Amino acid sequence: MPAVLIESVIFLLAYWIPGAALASLVEWRGAGRLTRILAPFALSIVVTPVALVFPSLAISYKPNLWILGGISATLFFTGGLLARLGKRPVLDLRQRSGSPLSRREQILGVVFLIFVAWMAVLPQLHLTPNGSEVGTAVLSDTYWHVADVTSIARSGLPPAHFLFPDLPLLYYFYSWIYPAVMASLPTIGQSLTRLLSIHAAINLSVFLGVLFFFLRMNLGSAKSRGFALVFLTLAGGFDFFLSPSLTSHEWWQAQSPALVLLVQIPSMFSTFITEPQHLAGATAFLLLLLLWRNLRGSLAVRGILATVAASFLFGTSAFVFLSVAVAALIWAWLHRRALLRRSAIPALIGIAVLFLLLSAPQIAISVSQSSIVRWGEFRVVIVEAATGTAYLRAVVLDQILTLAAFPLVVSILLTIELGLPFVLYAAWFFRNLGHKTSLWNHFLAWYPVAYIPIAFVLLHSNFSMRGMIPVQIVIVLAAAAAIEGSRREARTVIQRSIPRFGFAELLMAQVLSNGVEWRVVARKGVTDVLRPSNGILALPIPTSNAFPDGDTHLISPMARLSPAWNYLYWANVHLPADALVVEIGLADEANKIHLLERMRFMDPAELATAVHAERDFASIDTKRLES
Repeated sequence: MPAVLIESVIFLLAYWIPGAALASLVEWRGAGRLTRILAPFALSIVVTPVALVFPSLAISYKPNLWILGGISATLFFTGGLLARLGKRPVLDLRQRSGSPLSRREQILGVVFLIFVAWMAVLPQLHLTPNGSEVGTAVLSDTYWHVADVTSIARSGLPPAHFLFPDLPLLYYFYSWIYPAVMASLPTIGQSLTRLLSIHAAINLSVFLGVLFFFLRMNLGSAKSRGFALVFLTLAGGFDFFLSPSLTSHEWWQAQSPALVLLVQIPSMFSTFITEPQHLAGATAFLLLLLLWRNLRGSLAVRGILATVAASFLFGTSAFVFLSVAVAALIWAWLHRRALLRRSAIPALIGIAVLFLLLSAPQIAISVSQSSIVRWGEFRVVIVEAATGTAYLRAVVLDQILTLAAFPLVVSILLTIELGLPFVLYAAWFFRNLGHKTSLWNHFLAWYPVAYIPIAFVLLHSNFSMRGMIPVQIVIVLAAAAAIEGSRREARTVIQRSIPRFGFAELLMAQVLSNGVEWRVVARKGVTDVLRPSNGILALPIPTSNAFPDGDTHLISPMARLSPAWNYLYWANVHLPADALVVEIGLADEANKIHLLERMRFMDPAELATAVHAERDFASIDTKRLES
């Protein structure tokens, strides 16, 4: 138990100290004590990866806690020197809402966020106590996350590919740098899988904290803040009611005979569970909004922080970055008069140069992948259904008709995908259309309008799955603004009860879409922690008819795996960290090869025949591999 406590303290300090060191360079005004204590975690999550990647432009090295400590000490010294000389730049934190949080609202908000974080951690709970002994990661994306962390921890920066160490990893890896850094400490770095799980939990906690702080600073009533908090955490859409399923209802469009569409917009809660790197991008987006809305003072400092956040976005999620770039264009249009001044040009050039320098590795990755963005096949099946054919002319006519009615079609689909927030956003948008309002309200109104067509008409599901994350945040904020702007008229008890009852019904329905899928994956993670073989608790294993595969949804621990996978556990325990494993032959499930926390070489011909291996080839230069 003392060892666990020591590891926990080291973890928290490693995530807090770099941010605190960076914050020491600035004089913060208007920030309370709790804000000063917690803000460094958010700064560390976003700024530290960028700072560690930048030297890799010139040299290859393995990031570790000593390097991170040296950087932090230098920043603390510089901050202290600037404070003594009275030269620290000033940033003033300002609240934009009309009503501060009551004590009761603060307590309820914190308790609710702890509950949300705990719920989101449960599906991957078994990764923390079991570490490298796990037999499965439950969620398929986690296998590649473990592999990416392995690449950074074992080969350094810039990282080599986890299956072909003589070739670079062509992927957006910034969110996996922190767990790789923690692996440099022998006492806690024995299991990359465990480090990844802990990092994901910290990453989620940081996002929820920044979200709560942003709502506190920018929404003027407890009702609107509560609405935004619930619909940006637990509530999903109405997907489940169109295609009832335990795990695949979010792909209901693929099963609809009336649509040709591969757009999936996961709920925020689903992103909490499965995609820490894209969630980190959402954190950076919220920090950018805070820089715009709530911070005043040194333009140079704000510009540098915004540029670093943009660079981190590019390095952790290309599709979230693209979406935020559209938001930046809307922001630039709203501020075009200030930006077109002659005095602003040198600053804009400086920001552009800084961004290019910080993002050079990721720009090189994007260029080397030579991906082509294609027009999608989004259409409502009208002519094809009427004629009973799928000829090219019928397809083209359906696409033309769909685009002609694009606002109506997309509004229906987004009502299903996002539920009540989109309905309120649409009503608020048309109510304010043509009226003089604030720049902030213009941004909330037009950013979704600018990005949504990209999500639907371009041929890549990540334009919607990941690019819509910031858009979802803005739509909920606009819906909260609609609630704040609603008139309060005297009503009878019955008149007040009807809308409240309707809201409660809609909320429960939208939570249900998340809850069904969560129950499946959470049960897997919890069961593996509690099973008797782990020595924690004797848990009777029930048979449930709710699962088509009976009890096979329960996880076999590593000791019960097929003998073909025994080498994974043995290698993670006995081989040195810098070992290179040469693999010959694959078992049936190629996913599990990523649970080997060592660099390895694999015959490309074997990998090409493996299930799920397309992601491995997507993160490598296939032309160099062939040569």
